[in-house]
Amino acid sequence: MDNLEQFLDRLVRDQVLFSSVEEAIRQAAVLPILHYLGWDTYNISEVIPEYRVGSGRVDYCLNYGGRKAVYIEVKRTLEDLDRHQKQLLEYAFTDGVELAVLTNGPLWWLFLPLSGGSWQQRRFFTIDVREQNSRDASSHFRTFLSKGAVGDKSALHKAQTIHAGKEKKRRISETIPRAWNTLLCDPDEELLELLASKVEGMCGYRPEPEQLARYISDFLDQQSKAQSRHDTQRGTDFSVRESTRVTDRTHDSENAKTRSQRQKGVKVQINGTTIEAESVSDFYYRVLKFLCDHNLDSQLDAILPFATSNQRYLVSRTPYHQRGNDFRAPVEYGGYYLEAHKSYKTAIKQMDVLLDRLGVKLEIID
Repeated sequence: MDNLEQFLDRLVRDQVLFSSVEEAIRQAAVLPILHYLGWDTYNISEVIPEYRVGSGRVDYCLNYGGRKAVYIEVKRTLEDLDRHQKQLLEYAFTDGVELAVLTNGPLWWLFLPLSGGSWQQRRFFTIDVREQNSRDASSHFRTFLSKGAVGDKSALHKAQTIHAGKEKKRRISETIPRAWNTLLCDPDEELLELLASKVEGMCGYRPEPEQLARYISDFLDQQSKAQSRHDTQRGTDFSVRESTRVTDRTHDSENAKTRSQRQKGVKVQINGTTIEAESVSDFYYRVLKFLCDHNLDSQLDAILPFATSNQRYLVSRTPYHQRGNDFRAPVEYGGYYLEAHKSYKTAIKQMDVLLDRLGVKLEIID
């Protein structure tokens, strides 16, 4: 056990210190830790106390080679650190200091003041000598605050790596619910295909895309109504943000359900020519006939086979997908095959992409 570990073991047991004033925390906890981390705590040009920043001060500025490397703010142990992080980080941000520490003795919050995000999001690590064993806490201190690690900037690089990983996880966590809600409100071909395959495997019959789309729409509607009933029973006073989220979710669900219920055919204009169809198969047949009749088949040949995913083609010269699977609802005209096993929404969206590649404009007529 090294000297820092031994000191941390004693520090955890010092209940008198943790009930003392801020000055005692500085003298009996912060300065000894900095000493064990290689800082010359007797050199006020290296560990600068009461360092002035604009009209304020930070308790310590760690100076390395003339560079303001770390700002440290110390509070008494019973103090709520949340109330003080904003001011510390504003000081560090203003001065361009890359690392900052807010501590009450046993708890050390480590920040990257110059990174993006809220003040809370700039905190990349926490050292808690009461919760972490002395060996781990000592290792963390040396990684981020030792004089050598601060001097060669390995502490900064490690901090940035951790922060980037946390930011990535945070963004993914925030986005997953929105992505899932988007998939349910506007199910794409691959989701419907996956669900259809699961249904077929369980009962032997394969549902049509429209049937699946209606089920998903009804499911979202039921979930929205159940949530509304739950909120009413609890008498929840929603914040504006939460209310907006619930409203948007309900609106999306209702829109999806309305589209699913009303979509019994399709009416579009292609380069000014109106096409009406009673089904996706009929729609695709008429579009394919339009392309051939208007001598656009040579342009179509140039982009064949045209894929909508890594498993399915939209149009090809043969009714087979990439992996050899048959088209489930093939539409044929002029030696071309279109896969029509789709919901109306997906069918129109994918046809619009195809026609755009051919320089043909598609407009939906309500």
